[in-house]
Amino acid sequence: MPIERFFDSDLTAEDREGQLEGDQMHHALKVFRLGVGDHLEIINGHGLLAHCLITEISKKNLRYQVIKTHLEKRGLPKTVLILGMPKFNRLEFIIEKVCELGCDKITLFNADRSEKVDLSPNQLDRLNLLLQAALKQCGRLFLPSLELRSSLDQCFEQDYTYYYGHIETKEKLPLAIKNQAGIVIGPESGFSDKEKALLSTKAHPISLSDAVLRVDTAAICAVCLLRS
Repeated sequence: MPIERFFDSDLTAEDREGQLEGDQMHHALKVFRLGVGDHLEIINGHGLLAHCLITEISKKNLRYQVIKTHLEKRGLPKTVLILGMPKFNRLEFIIEKVCELGCDKITLFNADRSEKVDLSPNQLDRLNLLLQAALKQCGRLFLPSLELRSSLDQCFEQDYTYYYGHIETKEKLPLAIKNQAGIVIGPESGFSDKEKALLSTKAHPISLSDAVLRVDTAAICAVCLLRS
C-alpha cells in the first residue's frame, strides 16, 4: 500500500474528480509535500479505492482527477464490538486497533459502572479522525461505523449472534461464524448485576482468557477471535 492514501467520504464510484480540504489537504501538502501532477490514492470508507492525479491546488482545496477505481465487496461475517464506555485514553487505543483488525461497527454504551458516561463533540470528532487514520494506515477499505447508546439493552439487533467475555466459563467461540456476530465487553469495573441478567438472555458467554483482562486487552482479543 502506498503511503500517499487519503480519505474523502464524498467520493463515489461514478465520480471522475473530487477534492480534499482541511486536515486531508494539509496532510497531503505539508506532510507528504505533494504537488500538481503527483499521484495519490483516495478511499471513501465504503469499499472504494481510487487512483488519482492532483490537478489543482488552491488555498481552499486540493483538486484531483480519478484515473481508475476498485470497489471491494464487504465480506462476512460482519463483526460488531459492543463496548461499555471506558476512560477516553483507553477508548482511543481500542478504536484504533479494532479498526485495524477489521471490525465493522463499534457501539459504545453508557454502562451502569462506566466512569465516563458521555463524549463531547470534540472527543467524537477525535475518534472519527482516529478511525480514518487507522483505516488509511492498515490498508483496509471499510470504515467502521461508530454508534452511541444510552444503555446495554439498546445495543442488540436482530439477525446477530452475540457473545460476551466471562472469566468463569470454559466455553470457546465457535470455529465458524457464518453471518453477523457481536461481542460485548464491559467497562473497567465490569458489568452490573442488571447487565449480567440481560446478557444471560441475549448473548452466549465465552472465555477470552484464563486471566482477568483490562478492557482494552479484552476488546482487542475479542475482535481478533471474531475476525479469525
